[in-house]
Amino acid sequence: MDEREVERLSEDYPDWCISRLSGPARWWKATRRGGGRLSGEEHGRGLACTLIEDTAERLREELEHQILTEAEPSRDDR
Repeated sequence: MDEREVERLSEDYPDWCISRLSGPARWWKATRRGGGRLSGEEHGRGLACTLIEDTAERLREELEHQILTEAEPSRDDR
């Protein structure tokens, strides 16, 4: 189940590297691909380089939030 869900998330969010962390909590992790850093303004808008959540569903919600936030015009674009 976990492997298939990792595959689904990876297919749905190709700009992110999706994995399960080892250890008792088995958190879900997403890291932006490309290794670029986010600016202070991007962090201020709520963008993140790495997301860690308790469930696949919660990770999917946060990934969707990242996409919506990225689509919003930045202060510089207004």
